[in-house]
Amino acid sequence: MIKKIAFISFTVFLLSLVSCPPPPAVFTRPKVDWTIMVWLDGDNNLETYAIADFNEMEYGLYLAGSGDVDIDDKISIVVQFDRIAGYESLSHDDGGDWTDTRRYWVRPDPDSSETGGFVSQVVPTPGEVNMGDAYALRSFIQYGKSSFPADHYALILWNHGSGVRSATSVPDSAGVKGISYDETAGYDCLYTGEITDALTGAESVDVIGFDACLMGMVEIGYEYRPDPGKFGADYMVASTANEQGDGWEYQKILNRLKGPGTDGEGDTCYDVASLTADQLASVIVKEYEDFTNPSQSTQVMAAYDLSKAADVKEKLDVLAAAVSGKKAAMENIRGSAGATVTCDYFNELLETEWRDWPHFDLYDLALRISADTTNFSAGERAAATAVKDSVDSMVISSWGGSHYVNDFVFVQGQFGLGFFFPDGDRLYGSDYHYEYQWWYTNLNTESAYGNGFLYGKIDFCQSGSASSSVENWKDLLEYWFDPSNTYNYDNW
Repeated sequence: MIKKIAFISFTVFLLSLVSCPPPPAVFTRPKVDWTIMVWLDGDNNLETYAIADFNEMEYGLYLAGSGDVDIDDKISIVVQFDRIAGYESLSHDDGGDWTDTRRYWVRPDPDSSETGGFVSQVVPTPGEVNMGDAYALRSFIQYGKSSFPADHYALILWNHGSGVRSATSVPDSAGVKGISYDETAGYDCLYTGEITDALTGAESVDVIGFDACLMGMVEIGYEYRPDPGKFGADYMVASTANEQGDGWEYQKILNRLKGPGTDGEGDTCYDVASLTADQLASVIVKEYEDFTNPSQSTQVMAAYDLSKAADVKEKLDVLAAAVSGKKAAMENIRGSAGATVTCDYFNELLETEWRDWPHFDLYDLALRISADTTNFSAGERAAATAVKDSVDSMVISSWGGSHYVNDFVFVQGQFGLGFFFPDGDRLYGSDYHYEYQWWYTNLNTESAYGNGFLYGKIDFCQSGSASSSVENWKDLLEYWFDPSNTYNYDNW
């Protein structure tokens, strides 16, 4: 974790020693240009990092205000922060090591320390909250929109993330895959399909950000695509690989919102009054690149235009149908243990990671197919080119560390969108890899497999427009790795 130069103002020090007054019964701000809502789940082993990032938000707002005296009239930052006992004993905002869930209106703080006291204002707070409950998330968004009205909204989900799937045959265990794990609530988390089940179009936002690992997947982008009547976002920011523990650099992001000009590193700064959603998304990517230690070579961050996600799925569905008879050639393009060919976002030497998150770069796969005149027909290559071009439109900004640049020639603005491509016929102990992929379906897996098998319901796995028995990418995996439907109740 990168440390910043710290100084503690005497005023802030005194504030940290004084108990905060109780929050007001009602709190509503005047309408601003942007409201950023942060779901800060520190109810787990990331509590120390959560405290650091909250302090970064306070300091970042101070930096933004140093360049724009009207910043408070342009932006609101509201945070729902859940803490836990046993990981971090620092006292904040009331002189005690509190462990409940609190909501804050973030206020500017000249103290750059990541361990300093909070100066932000506590606003009406719901008490202890299960941060793995999608209806609790819905309540927070509704509160954010009603009490902090704005022309534009961003939602950041902060915590552990692990893509779209479940790692074990016991999905409600601590190894379950989703985002926002709440240790106090038995490691409950937000599943990809659960969020769209609970939230509605009224909770939609301009930007959704996942300050978490492994969430930069086409399957997730498609789930949250903008569409009337459902929860969605116009843009998404996420990493398809593992994030460093410190996550995003909030003070650098907010410093870029101090008005026209540049920051200390020559990057363009924006006036919040005219800030667009794609600009905010791209700022997050660039600041992640700027502060990441070069030794952390496997870091990735990308911003996506989710209005393009439906077209990417449509093009990939067509490609899946076209190459259904080319299993060996496709697996050669992907690669295997210790010898991946297509850009991968996991440790190819670890059996567990092959099983649990074989995330590959969709642009790179399509590029390789489109250039392979030996193993693929002109029609198959054309279908791959269509996928490549569609992904290029969806990825508006991306960055990958030196591992990707040196090994795969990572191209910024094209690479950075992951997708799921398991080595299904490979044995993991006595079981095939594909036996663990029951979750990759648009079905309600609890209904299909029994109580406790959550969650399934992934929109991306719905049938596409291709006119063959293989209609989409999920169908193709079933066709290759489970033709008898032994491991999944879906039919291809």
